[in-house]
Amino acid sequence: MKLDSTTQRIGAVGLGAVLLLALAWYFVLWSPQGHDLKNAKAAKATAETQISTLDSQIAGLQAIVRSKPADQVALKKFTQAIPDNPQLPQAFDDLQTVADANHVTMSVIGPGGAPVGSAAPTQYNGVPALAMTITATGAYQDVLSFVTALDNMPRTVVITNLSISGGGASKGVAANTYNAQIASYVFYAGQPTP
Repeated sequence: MKLDSTTQRIGAVGLGAVLLLALAWYFVLWSPQGHDLKNAKAAKATAETQISTLDSQIAGLQAIVRSKPADQVALKKFTQAIPDNPQLPQAFDDLQTVADANHVTMSVIGPGGAPVGSAAPTQYNGVPALAMTITATGAYQDVLSFVTALDNMPRTVVITNLSISGGGASKGVAANTYNAQIASYVFYAGQPTP
């Protein structure tokens, strides 16, 4: 019996050692690796979500880059229509070009008869503008074409009042000569400056 109890003790000690080794292996090797594996899977899922988000952002940025040339063309058009500052010389040149193309003689004055640019700029519906009165003289169809061409200029011009007179022969004026008095505003984007 002694042998049996010794064998049993050795078996119990051996079983205890095996269990102790199994527990040590589980807590020292398997459990940390399993925890690390779980963390790695969570990190992978987070990284995949970030990659998906970044791919969407890249696609959006690539679309912006592709639209840049068209946006630059549109910006140039808008900058011509409403420049950052009054650009009076350019405005006068544009008006004169339209007058020449439509065979009319043109003169421009500011509010109250002041030379344009000598009076402080004003605002029209909250937008900085230069008030000017344009007088165009020429044949009836040419005057009408001039008024229409003002509306089609690259620079934004708003006509607030228009009157056309003439047509009858008088001293020094041909029978087919008309005068158009055009009250208008030419716009710019900056703040009004004196």
